[in-house]
Amino acid sequence: MVINREHWEEVSVPTVVAKLHTPTTSPTSTELFTAAIKDISESLQVHGLNFKISDTTRIWSLFGASTAAGAPSKPPSTRWPFTRGYNTIGMSAGRTNNTKSVGTIGGYFKFRDPDSNERVIGITCYHVVREGPQGEVDDREYNPPIPPCPCPRTPEIEPTGATNVNHPCLYPALPDMEAAKAIYSTQASLPIPPGLHPAIAAEENAKRQEARRKLHEINSYNPNIGNVLAVSGWRNVALHASSSSSSATAASNAILIDWACIEIRSNTQSTYSANYIGDIARDLQYAQSPAAPYRTSNDHHQLISKTIHLPSQNTILFKKGRTTGITAGTLAPSAPALIRIKKGLLPAARAFVITRDVLSGQHFAGNGDAGAWCLTGGGELVGLFVAGDERDGSGLMIPIEVVMEDIERTLGLSPGS
Repeated sequence: MVINREHWEEVSVPTVVAKLHTPTTSPTSTELFTAAIKDISESLQVHGLNFKISDTTRIWSLFGASTAAGAPSKPPSTRWPFTRGYNTIGMSAGRTNNTKSVGTIGGYFKFRDPDSNERVIGITCYHVVREGPQGEVDDREYNPPIPPCPCPRTPEIEPTGATNVNHPCLYPALPDMEAAKAIYSTQASLPIPPGLHPAIAAEENAKRQEARRKLHEINSYNPNIGNVLAVSGWRNVALHASSSSSSATAASNAILIDWACIEIRSNTQSTYSANYIGDIARDLQYAQSPAAPYRTSNDHHQLISKTIHLPSQNTILFKKGRTTGITAGTLAPSAPALIRIKKGLLPAARAFVITRDVLSGQHFAGNGDAGAWCLTGGGELVGLFVAGDERDGSGLMIPIEVVMEDIERTLGLSPGS
């Protein structure tokens, strides 16, 4: 792929970034490889292009895999969802019976089923809910083999996807629930040092009371969000004509698909269930992010306004993920991606690249952020974040219109439902 790459925009230059496997087998092969790279680099420099290599040992790892079980970079929020007021975006989710695989609920869709019942689904990635408690993948339901028969299970989810998968899910994911409990259990139990000034002692006591209140909220909260309603499976789909833009014109007609719908139980919904981003807007403005949107006090402007076609290349997008929180990046053209999945690689996949924020140097995403929604500064929904490169901080996004159309097809809904 070709991107502008340097620490400062004023000195950035067009750079050809190649993701390659560098040989380490022998000095001779390494020498030949180095010479070939030098020739390529010198040839590109004649045309004003730099040349950089990103090793495939870290190429596009899926950001919802078992390595995502670590704590997020910021402490879990106890304002939400432990006191329910609305279904916010960017919170963690995972299967009830697998504490290792953690991803992000990007946001919510509503639709009416054939019986005219309104249903709410949270959107994340298929690979987030793919793995079971014993490492089995693509199963609808885990049933341990009866000894002494090891009997390997046959995957039940086809590459074309599946409905009524019925994996129960937690929101937030169990590791985040436990992290929040540990934080506030420690704060609540800290002894107050003797001999403090009465005013300072009262302040310290108030902190511990607040920690106990938050701990009570967490312990009283029911994280059972609902079951997986449908998944995409592993495949490529056609990039429809309506997504064509200056970013998409050079793209292949095939695009990676990787989504999962978690049905939100009726008893966990609120009258304020919405894709609320008012808090994100404030955080972006505070950080002076290039994606900071202009907001008013009107509630309509505190919600994701609409879905849009892919914007032009170099558009600034932001996301809110479970691990890295709110970050911004730059939309680049689509690129072929070798994606790591359990028991192999997913070859011949394409997705749109989002490069990290050049000014801050912050990576666009990390493990556990898969499923986050990518938005413009105006609150318009563009795509679903699915994977990233741990080395250069870039990520992969698939257009939300492609995701929505595929969900409708899988659930048997009419277009636009």
